Amino acid sequence: MWSCTNDLDQVMASMDEQDRPVLVTHELKLMYSDSGKIRFVMEAPLREVFQGKDPRSEMPKGLTTRFLDESGKEASTLRADSAVMYEKDNLVVAMGNVRVTNSFGEELRTSILYWRDNPDGEGLIYTDQLVEIKTKDKLLTGLGMTADRDFSPYRFLVPTGTIYLHEE
Repeated sequence: MWSCTNDLDQVMASMDEQDRPVLVTHELKLMYSDSGKIRFVMEAPLREVFQGKDPRSEMPKGLTTRFLDESGKEASTLRADSAVMYEKDNLVVAMGNVRVTNSFGEELRTSILYWRDNPDGEGLIYTDQLVEIKTKDKLLTGLGMTADRDFSPYRFLVPTGTIYLHEE
């Protein structure tokens, strides 16, 4: 007759720290402010914080971030199926069914989007993936784009086409 036992401390020590979260938050609502003004509000049904060689926060069940202008009014909204926040690099990677809408009613659609805030408080969103931007009367497409985090001026890296939308 044979028997096997495992020392729980040995098993836990052998697991890579990155494979298990050190903190789990349900129904996260994070408000970021600078100089007394709220700059954005981030919400996620689940956030898992990982430490180790690559510290990060993962939001595997989705993310919604509302960016606010100087007066506190909503300037744009970012939604994604999942996201990873790399705090050391000040970078958020939004993935899967990514949508960004701005105050002009324009909507960006892509599969992956990067959001980086600069030390001066200004932010940048960008991607190198296929992008569609729907305006009131056009559907713009391109490969890659950059924009301020409020998705106001945007620039395609490689424009691929414009479709005019006419309602009859």
